[in-house]
Amino acid sequence: VFEDWHNAPEILQWLRYPATTSIIALNCSVWYYIFRNSLDYADVGSSYDMVVKEGQWWRAITASFSHISLIHLGFNMITTWQLKTA
Repeated sequence: VFEDWHNAPEILQWLRYPATTSIIALNCSVWYYIFRNSLDYADVGSSYDMVVKEGQWWRAITASFSHISLIHLGFNMITTWQLKTA
């Protein structure tokens, strides 16, 4: 879209890094789902007992995308965006 991405508006940078943008969108979507359904970390988090002993393998995956507070989500997504070229 742009010949010179360095001068493109920041919002258009999202087009340049589709993998990072997808990860951020997924995390925000999961946070929204958790928030709308009034879930807490015990509902979506991971622990050895729940994952291994109780066979709730999905917790190992969802815990990676779970952010309970908005500030936690915000800081992690800012860091994710800053690591886009790493």
